[in-house]
Amino acid sequence: MGKFQLPGPAKRSFADERSQAGAWESEEPPSEQESTSMAGRKLPLGMVLILVVLGLAAIVRGAAPPSPNIILIVLDDFGWADLGCYGSRFHRSPNIDRLAAGGMRFTDAYAACCVCSPTRAALMTGKYPARLHLTDWLPGRADQPSQKLLRPEFRQQLPLEELTLAEALAARGYVCANLGKWHLGGEGFGPERQGFTHNVGGDAAGTPLSYFAPYRRGERFMPGLKEAPEGEYLTDRLAREAESFIEQHASRPFFLYLPHFAVHIPLQAKLDLVERFGGMPAQDRRPTGTQTIRSTPP
Repeated sequence: MGKFQLPGPAKRSFADERSQAGAWESEEPPSEQESTSMAGRKLPLGMVLILVVLGLAAIVRGAAPPSPNIILIVLDDFGWADLGCYGSRFHRSPNIDRLAAGGMRFTDAYAACCVCSPTRAALMTGKYPARLHLTDWLPGRADQPSQKLLRPEFRQQLPLEELTLAEALAARGYVCANLGKWHLGGEGFGPERQGFTHNVGGDAAGTPLSYFAPYRRGERFMPGLKEAPEGEYLTDRLAREAESFIEQHASRPFFLYLPHFAVHIPLQAKLDLVERFGGMPAQDRRPTGTQTIRSTPP
């Protein structure tokens, strides 16, 4: 087995990089070939481990294809204990429980950060948030009098020069889709610039404009969701988009990244589920929270 080479220390300080932030946003976008090229770029250790695990899984199973399809589902603001399959007697999560019963459960795991954007950046690059200088949710908030420490300056997007999991897989013949929340940068830094050829719903926003169609605020629509029947539920729509993507690309390797907006605020559930759980005793009811989990498909 060949030896993996870890990335060396950065040759520029963060201050130097921040001074070029304006240049990054004003420069012409790199070509598709440049954005997906891996020439001269080293895989971060975290990404190396992901690819090694996938490769070993294919070898162990024997009959598995050399390039297994990958579906990565992320639920936003979701607690590990908020599932029946992890012991909760309060939450109703039949779909996820069924998925767990037929698969494998992990009982010891850690997130790279306690908030949204840094965790997603780490997931996409295999790097700790501190190495990316992206250490808080985007765009963050102003300093508050109650803070004991000032908030550090941090990047407002995932840099294009970082090698993402989607770019690494695309270079190996995968078609990649982001269906849901991105929250790693806006125009010029969206999923399409980070290795994904398909994007529905992903932009700079940390929360959906609405969980019910029309998915808009004023004249602004969520990406890929301008056409939607009145009252359609966002979680259901993303699930259908995922099904469609799988069916359309069944003949080639694919990476489906499905980062649901649920169960992040605003807490908005379908009326039938609100009515179903509305009869629960007051001490066992949290408005719309359980209903939102119930709606989340596997």
